[in-house]
Amino acid sequence: QEGIKNNEFLIYLQPKFYAKNSKLAGAEALVRWKRNDEILMPNVFIPIFEEYKIITKLDMYVFEQVCKLLERWNNQKYKSIPISINESRQHLHEFDYIDNLLKVINKYNISPNNIELEMMNKLIVAVEANKHYTRGNKVEKAFEKIVNEGWLHHENIKSQKEELKNEN
Repeated sequence: QEGIKNNEFLIYLQPKFYAKNSKLAGAEALVRWKRNDEILMPNVFIPIFEEYKIITKLDMYVFEQVCKLLERWNNQKYKSIPISINESRQHLHEFDYIDNLLKVINKYNISPNNIELEMMNKLIVAVEANKHYTRGNKVEKAFEKIVNEGWLHHENIKSQKEELKNEN
C-alpha cells in the first residue's frame, strides 16, 4: 500500500492495432512497480496483492492514472484512443465499485467510451454463455450498470466468446 501512496507504480501503454489495416485501435495499460531503483514485473507483485486483498487498490490507482492521462490528452486537443485496463474480479465483492469508477471518470471528465475494463468484458461474456456464473441480482445489476455506462464494447463480445470457448 505504501507503493501506491508513494506513486511507485508506472503505467505504460502497449498499442493495439487492427489486423485488417494495421491502424491504431487503442492501447492497453500495463503496470510496473518501480521499487528501490528496480522495475518489478506484475508476475512478482500481483499475486501478493491478490493474496492480501489489496489488488483492488492498485486497480483503482491504475484506473485513475489512465483517466488523468486521457484528461491531459483532451486538454492538449490530442485524439483520444480507447485504453484497456485489467481489473481484478475481487471488485465484484465491492458494493460501490461501479460508483467509484464513475466518480473518477466524472472527476477527470472522461468519456466511458475511452475506457475498456478487461475483467468486465470477459465476465459478461462468461455470464451470457453460462448463466450459473452469476451470484444473483447484485452481479446482474452491476452488469446492467456497466452496459448503461458504455464500458461494454459490443465489438469485443464475439472475439471474447471465442476466447472463452478456447479456454475451456
